[in-house]
Amino acid sequence: MRPVYRTPRLVVRAWTPADAPARKAAVDASLDRLRPWFPWAAAEPRSLASHAAQLARQAWEFEEGVWWSYGLWVPHAARGDTLVGAAGVYRARQDAALPSVREFSYWVATGHAGRGYAAEALGALADAALAEPGVLALEVRVDPANAASARVPPRVGFALRERLVGDREGPDGERLDTLVWERRAHPPRLRPAVEADVPRMQAIRAAVRENRLTNPGVVTTADYVATVQRGLCWVWEDEGGVRGFASGHPSASAEVWALFVDPAFEGRGAGSALLAQITDVLWTLGHRELRLSTQPGSRAERVYRAAGWTAVGHAPNGDLKFVRDL
Repeated sequence: MRPVYRTPRLVVRAWTPADAPARKAAVDASLDRLRPWFPWAAAEPRSLASHAAQLARQAWEFEEGVWWSYGLWVPHAARGDTLVGAAGVYRARQDAALPSVREFSYWVATGHAGRGYAAEALGALADAALAEPGVLALEVRVDPANAASARVPPRVGFALRERLVGDREGPDGERLDTLVWERRAHPPRLRPAVEADVPRMQAIRAAVRENRLTNPGVVTTADYVATVQRGLCWVWEDEGGVRGFASGHPSASAEVWALFVDPAFEGRGAGSALLAQITDVLWTLGHRELRLSTQPGSRAERVYRAAGWTAVGHAPNGDLKFVRDL
């Protein structure tokens, strides 16, 4: 995520410690609005030094990619920018989430609500997050009683996916529901492979211009079927049929065994989406360090590097070896 995004009315800017006075003033003035929905507001008001320390920590987290938090500012050339709210982008449900999911939070300060600032900021940040390699889905989680907040996600392309009943505990120990709004990068495109897809996957692999097998017989139909049966293979499909596929290894663990896209369909995001999906699959199996190898200088190498994979040497056949720590 970039440190600054501009919308028609807002500057959405990563926090710095210098923003502490403005943030403290906005939070202190908005406690009646914040306390019912944000547990952190129970500790407010806090000292200016405490706010500055928090923003310094968030600036470090931003640079490290832990999560990305922003102030929402209305710019004024003459009298300085006005802080009207805040927004955050982070991996959904923290360490329990799939690597491909990002979650959003937001609040608008008292005196600035009802003007569409939250939707304007959420729309810009959502568009930016979905453009990042490896991101397949976005979530916003809202208390059903927070009607103002629940009106924001559908305005910028989120759909209500589910209502979680009693999934969290309120301040008095009561069980509370949560509305989960979702926006996906490629809603109709990705699905688990079935055995009937194997001939098409073999045809795509035979047609690629890079990472060609010197001995095609070394990869058998049984290998493809094994990945499908283990739930380790996904395909990208449109109205014209299967355009690409990715899979884990048919026998080894924590390894991306195949990622291939029809040469006529390259450059449309299928490779990045498939890589994100197979990363999610291996994550759910408990793997936190993934491996793969690819031909140096290939399109695949660029896809892997853009998605956060790190080259760690060469295989005996000259391929680059990559790892990704999750």
